[in-house]
Amino acid sequence: MAGLGFPVTHWTLIVRAQSSETEKRQALDEIASNYRLPLVRYARARGLGTDRAEDLVQSLFVRLISNDFVARLDPQRGHLRGFLKTSLDHELLHQLERERAQRRGGGSVAQSIDDLEAGDEPSGGERPDQVYEREWAHAVAARALTNLRNEAGQGALRERFSVIERFFSEENPMTYAEAAHLARITVAQFKVTLHRARRRFDELLRQEIAVTVDDPGDLGSEEVTVKAGLRA
Repeated sequence: MAGLGFPVTHWTLIVRAQSSETEKRQALDEIASNYRLPLVRYARARGLGTDRAEDLVQSLFVRLISNDFVARLDPQRGHLRGFLKTSLDHELLHQLERERAQRRGGGSVAQSIDDLEAGDEPSGGERPDQVYEREWAHAVAARALTNLRNEAGQGALRERFSVIERFFSEENPMTYAEAAHLARITVAQFKVTLHRARRRFDELLRQEIAVTVDDPGDLGSEEVTVKAGLRA
């Protein structure tokens, strides 16, 4: 996406998809690509193992596609990630109901997602909702970093980006002196280069956040949400 104009959003794709099978597939592929990992991590925070969490998310998208959920989505009803999380909760509840019915021959089942026996508290005391918000924020940031990497591959940063990238992905990156040595530039030059890369990353991050909202007025609050998730 060039510039900072408001881009084609996930909601825009969804609205268009209501009249075109090709665009419907594009919308579904985009949604699955961007939200799969946060949903899997959310399912794991609910107490599911990795394989079962993957299967649950796959089952969710199969169900949504078969029920033509694109035609029923309404941007006015809230964020897409909230809709998908709630849908995953329902999918998990349905699966547990079926399993319990098979084991017990019927009988009582959980009445809400909070009643599930899947273990609501992940390690570290984080709630599943917190895990989901954090993982969604990191997924958005990862897309922005990929875009920055792609841009660097076409410009003057190409030979230095492998060093610069460490300052985006590591908690304790190397010193400026070490980085400058690897990049074969002076420390002052490296600091300027890193500053420009961070500034461009912020622009790309804002663009990626904008893709997820239906109203430009929501962009500021979503930026706050993403940055809070990145700090978590």
